[in-house]
Amino acid sequence: MAETRRTSAALAVKDVWRLVVAGTWVAGETIVLTVGTRDITVTVGATVTTAAIAQAVVEAWNGDEITGDATRSDTGNNIPEYAGATAAIGSTTSTVDITMNTAGVPLGFSAVDTSAAGSVTVSHPVVATGPEYWTNSDNWSNGVPADGDTFYIDNLDTSIRYDLDQSAIEPAAGYIDQSFTGDIGLPAVNDNGYPEYRDQYLKIGPAVLQIGRGAGNGSGRLKIDTTTDQTALTVFNTGSSVDELPALLWKGTHASNSLVMVNGSVGVAVFGAETATLATITKSGGELTLGPGVTLSGALTQSGGTIEINSLVDGSFTQTGGESVINGTGNVDQLTVRGGTCVLNTTGTLGGATVVSGDGVLDLSQNPVALAGVSAAIDLYGPNAQILDPFKRLGAVAVDFNDSATAAQVNFGANTSYRLTRGNVA
Repeated sequence: MAETRRTSAALAVKDVWRLVVAGTWVAGETIVLTVGTRDITVTVGATVTTAAIAQAVVEAWNGDEITGDATRSDTGNNIPEYAGATAAIGSTTSTVDITMNTAGVPLGFSAVDTSAAGSVTVSHPVVATGPEYWTNSDNWSNGVPADGDTFYIDNLDTSIRYDLDQSAIEPAAGYIDQSFTGDIGLPAVNDNGYPEYRDQYLKIGPAVLQIGRGAGNGSGRLKIDTTTDQTALTVFNTGSSVDELPALLWKGTHASNSLVMVNGSVGVAVFGAETATLATITKSGGELTLGPGVTLSGALTQSGGTIEINSLVDGSFTQTGGESVINGTGNVDQLTVRGGTCVLNTTGTLGGATVVSGDGVLDLSQNPVALAGVSAAIDLYGPNAQILDPFKRLGAVAVDFNDSATAAQVNFGANTSYRLTRGNVA
């Protein structure tokens, strides 16, 4: 199996689409032009020659003054998805060529007609490409990554934005180093102000994926979807985010996916409809956000940094340092806080045998809504661990004091009454 390194050496080529008007048309018939999800409807007037109809399409696209008697629902100069391209009469008077203004940027275009005897035919005579395309072989030292290959992306600042659906490809490994400072993927909102209709994530399934090795500033936008392929993801570092989102946005649905995080800024399935599955997470630093569609099926361990959890914790969560927040309404099957602070905002059930020890803090003070249930007594160990529950969210659950732990370490709020009963710990 081959090794290949990203070079981004391909030359940029402008995207060109072609629309040919043919047949016999009748006044009132239409052509619907579509870019992304936005339509412009051109309605044929009394002048029904194919040349006049093609000219009407050009005028509608560019926002030119109407020279014939056709009408249009809108003009492309008012719609940012259209404004990036220019229409012109092509090699015949019945042909319209639509050319992107910027080389290397693809246009998602289609057209349909309602004519009984006329037609529009769309072709794509020049397909855009360039240094930002995944699949151009000129962008790789030894060919585009294929099944079983190992790819390296490093020492570059050229982004990878197009031809991102590589979901059929399962490389052995992928390494995106900290010396790569370009983007991979596209933002949800295009820089020109419209919802992005092109693929936003690089979809590819390496068995091993490592981000942020070595020195450098790193990338501020990496969007990667490993789809249904099993991936062992390790994040050593990332760049500073280019927006309010984490620098690395990842998702993948294989039941045995794993994440090891040393540093950086990572979001897993952070958007509402997204899903991801992780069997294990081992985290020692950085900022990690888990969206509501994340399934945590195994052990999550945290020794540093921050975690925001917005999903169920179907496995166990053990914290020995750092800060964590568990939001939402989901259950937490097993919680052990041996260090750092865990803010428990979820209103689900606290399952298992909860343990708070060392200098760990279980903080229930930031949400007044009671938990749905607590399955067992909470074990408090040592003289420094704390439980903060001023709103009595734990209800009547027992707290067992172990290894010199005292009632003073449990805050049930000022001016409240509670009973402390001597007995053997569970």
